[in-house]
Amino acid sequence: MLNEVNRIRLTRLVILLLPVSIGLAVLGSPSFLAAQEPDTEKVTFADHVLPVLRARCLACHNSDKKSGGLEMSNYTNLMEGGGSGGSIDPGDASSSYLFSLVTHEEEPHMPPGNAKIPEVEIALLRKWIDGGALETKTSKSRAKKKSISLNASANALERPAVVAVPPRLPLEPVLHTKTTGCVTALATSPWAPVIAVAAPNQVLLYDTKTLQPLGVLEFPEGQANVLQFSRNGQVLLAGGGKSGASGRVVLWDVSTGERIAEIGEEVDSVLAADISPDHQFVALGGPQKVVRVYSIADGTLKYDLRKHTEWITSLAFSPDGVLLATGDRNGGVFVWETFTGNQFLELRGHTDRIADMSWRLDGNILATGSQDTTLRLWEMENGGQVKNWGAHGGGLTSLQFTRAGNITSTGRDRVVKIWNQNGEALKQFPPMSDIATAVAFCDESARAFGGDWLGQLTVWSEADGAVVGALSTNPPLLADRLQSAQQSLIQATAAHEPVALELTQLQKTFEELKAALVASTATRQTVQAAIAQLEQQMLSAQEQLKARIAQQAVWQVEFDEKNKLKPELQALSEKAVTVAALSPGDAELQTTSTLLAEKFKQVDARLVELNSAMTQTTEFQTATETQMKAMAEQLATNRAQLDELGKQIAAMEQQVGTMDATLKEKSVIVVQANQNVTAAQLEVARWQGEIQFVANLNALESQLDTAQSVIEQRDEAQSAIQSELDAVQSRLAAAAEATKQATAEKDAVDQKIQELKKINPPQ
Repeated sequence: MLNEVNRIRLTRLVILLLPVSIGLAVLGSPSFLAAQEPDTEKVTFADHVLPVLRARCLACHNSDKKSGGLEMSNYTNLMEGGGSGGSIDPGDASSSYLFSLVTHEEEPHMPPGNAKIPEVEIALLRKWIDGGALETKTSKSRAKKKSISLNASANALERPAVVAVPPRLPLEPVLHTKTTGCVTALATSPWAPVIAVAAPNQVLLYDTKTLQPLGVLEFPEGQANVLQFSRNGQVLLAGGGKSGASGRVVLWDVSTGERIAEIGEEVDSVLAADISPDHQFVALGGPQKVVRVYSIADGTLKYDLRKHTEWITSLAFSPDGVLLATGDRNGGVFVWETFTGNQFLELRGHTDRIADMSWRLDGNILATGSQDTTLRLWEMENGGQVKNWGAHGGGLTSLQFTRAGNITSTGRDRVVKIWNQNGEALKQFPPMSDIATAVAFCDESARAFGGDWLGQLTVWSEADGAVVGALSTNPPLLADRLQSAQQSLIQATAAHEPVALELTQLQKTFEELKAALVASTATRQTVQAAIAQLEQQMLSAQEQLKARIAQQAVWQVEFDEKNKLKPELQALSEKAVTVAALSPGDAELQTTSTLLAEKFKQVDARLVELNSAMTQTTEFQTATETQMKAMAEQLATNRAQLDELGKQIAAMEQQVGTMDATLKEKSVIVVQANQNVTAAQLEVARWQGEIQFVANLNALESQLDTAQSVIEQRDEAQSAIQSELDAVQSRLAAAAEATKQATAEKDAVDQKIQELKKINPPQ
């Protein structure tokens, strides 16, 4: 009996545990794991969801019959929602109102009066919403980031401790068109030298001081019609879309360049939008004539304003965020309480489209500009007009209060002007080439920016009104920029080579000329020294000759005297000899005769001596005169050589001066050519670097997308496995319960067996 009971118990356990073992085996098998890899096909509205809606929902929610204000036959209307607000929360099916009705988690249950739609269709809807509610396979996920926190001070006059400036961003344009369209929107950061420029499918960022590009922000929603920086400059808002098709507001964190929010689902392009100073709200409006105010934190619609009877063309939050001003195509202007949506003021005066509006930084004055040509200032206590004047003939198109309290504006007259609050024009810049469409003023660089219908964007200095440059609203692709830079480098290099070679040759010639000048100067000095020496020698010779001639004159006198005396003395001496001979005993006569004979000899010797000296003097004079003639001839030659050297040196000095000036000019040209080559090289390196940066960034983003996709796939696989595990756990629990019951039954049987054994057999 016991064996039978045990057999029964074991059989039951095997039956109960068989599904568990099979399930565990299946979970561990490669075929199951492979099967759990999620389907990589994107679930989209067009391909998957619309057929379900046609079968289950469109009977009551079509373009003719919008039950609950909800129309589900097209993507835009479905995403816009109905009378109860948004119906789909991309990225979160559990938070989507429509999904909660379909799953019967909330009422009214859908479809009304019927059971839930099949689980497979519910699973499809969940996957579509959680996957970002894609419209088509090429659409981007519209999943919203939840719990966005952008708290900021509402003090528009307070410079933030950290001024937001863009990081390194890609400069590759999203789109480069053959022709440039009109400038639809401009905005400058209140605290940084940054300007945002609207362009098709993108927003361009430039440095207002250097006028260099800072980055490109993608705006695949279409064309931005409005750009606004938040009051602290941390957030950039773009509102726009595709005319007659869709509209949205996008927010970027300026300091990171990342999208932080996408607000609104308009069926037409957004024409006006702004962000509140505390970063709590975004207001937008357009052709639907409704102003919608959304919470940035969760993207929900807080309220809408339906007072306007025409398109919303302009709106702006007050600097303290307390008020919201809105304007329309009929010239209507209203002021609302931001936090309640209650009307605060109606400002009557304009007779045509409100083109733009701007608040003075203290929030007490609102400036509005209209197609009716006027610019009006309104006080906020009673809504009275403080001042109004005709600002631009043909109509005003754009305006902005500056930090100093002046107003920059432009209009169809093509002129950008700066006004004080009394309506006096402080500055008027040269007219643009076509109708002006947008204006902005950068307080950080003191420059005004004006865009026109042809897409030209001009920059002026506030100080002197001069044009300081222009910004491109249709920048070329990086590859084209690189090609242009490379061509410029080729041209700069080609222009540099001949001037550099010419400068080298000129420098060589210049050095040779300077060497020749030095040599000629040295030769002149040698010749001058030789002339001086000759002149000194001639002077010395002349002095010597003069002295000899003077001495000769003395000698000649003496010679003449002695020559006259000689015959007389000779005669006297002969006579004395004769007389002495007559008186030999006369000693005195003998002495006299001897003295006279001696005197005659002396005179004769002196005459010979004088004659010799005079002959020598004559010879000396002749030699000296010959020598002096030779020196004179040499001196003339040297002087002629000196004159010629002087002329040559003067000519060379003039050449040196001229060549030095030429070298300086050529050096400037070569330096400029060098700078051009260097600049071109830097430009080539810059665009090569930008292209590499974009490639690296795209590769990393692709890796990030792949990683995210893998994570999502693994999450889905994990969820599927978890579901199977939950089922196994449930079966295990059931098996445990069955085991418990079998054990209880076995214990009961054992008890009965024991009790049975205690019964005495019948006698």
